[in-house]
Amino acid sequence: MKKLYTRNKPEHGTAEWLEARWKNGAGEPQITASVAAVVHGAHPYKTAADLATELLAPTPPQPQPANDAMDRQPS
Repeated sequence: MKKLYTRNKPEHGTAEWLEARWKNGAGEPQITASVAAVVHGAHPYKTAADLATELLAPTPPQPQPANDAMDRQPS
């Protein structure tokens, strides 16, 4: 099967990663699988208005420091 496109995959959580997920190569906002639940009203932490604000902002989102829920400790 021929690939239709390639995808730049910067390190997860970096500013570059957030920017790559924010807009496509043509500068259009993207709906990714991670936020599909928001579109369907099923995301527990983000509303459609939050998503619209994020996608239509003039600058990409910035990385946030990890909180206790995000901090993975080795077992």
